[in-house]
Amino acid sequence: MADAEIRASLKEEAPDEWEALVDTTPMLKLLENVEKSFAPKKGQKNPKPPTPAEVVAKIFDSIVNNDGMELGYRSVSEDPVRVILSGGTKEDKEARDKKKAVIGASFPDIPATQCHSLLELTETLMGACPGVKPKITQGECKDMALTTKLSTIPGTGLLDKSFGGNVFDDNGASLDQVLFTGEGGMKSHTWIVVDGVAYDPVLGTRGADVQAAVAAEFKWKIDDRFAVVGGGFYIVKETDSPLKVTANQMGFTTGYRLTKNPSKFLTAEECEKEGLPPPPKADEGAEVKTTARETD
Repeated sequence: MADAEIRASLKEEAPDEWEALVDTTPMLKLLENVEKSFAPKKGQKNPKPPTPAEVVAKIFDSIVNNDGMELGYRSVSEDPVRVILSGGTKEDKEARDKKKAVIGASFPDIPATQCHSLLELTETLMGACPGVKPKITQGECKDMALTTKLSTIPGTGLLDKSFGGNVFDDNGASLDQVLFTGEGGMKSHTWIVVDGVAYDPVLGTRGADVQAAVAAEFKWKIDDRFAVVGGGFYIVKETDSPLKVTANQMGFTTGYRLTKNPSKFLTAEECEKEGLPPPPKADEGAEVKTTARETD
């Protein structure tokens, strides 16, 4: 279905069957909508064909706006690219329904995947458009990434920006930012670069806005527990804490503390190891957090 000539032939030779196939195949429905958006308007003579850059931008818009293909963000690749594009087999759908029944409300209602899988998905869609042969590469944050406030990031992305983020201040108030941790704090967030222009389907940004949406990158100093951001800020992962991430279907469950006073949230042993002041005494109103760890 990625071959434009085959699609055109099927559409001409069996229009009814083709229409039925499009209705049940997300990839085809998205591509049809893209083609229709560039179709000549009634009475228009000798319309100028769209440039490859215009087609690429339209495909990006269609992906993030679910125009023909349902897709959401998930911190893990919940649905394979094959299933997202094709709609999946009967067995795929049955397996997904069973998984949702087990996991419950936090399981995504629509197909969902993480940023790393979007490169393959986008390459397939853009490669299916006749006359469009873009050079597609991957941009990335090499370490963990902290976004700017979600409410300030322009554009609509696959990530639902209304949930408030997973990062909190010293008082436990949401900072409306997302911390992407990646695997072991590495390659936490990726996006696509098409003919030199960056596109981030997760956050819905493009061009210079892609990098601008990343407030800082940093590394764990104590694995999965304590990290340095820069500018005097630190991240602490508390497993015995009141931090509560708003219920969501994107896989964000763990809250992180962004603080300039990490000693308040680390043990005495951890503070000594990192050369930090000791934790406040209990009678000073501070809680000493455990070093217990959890797996998201």
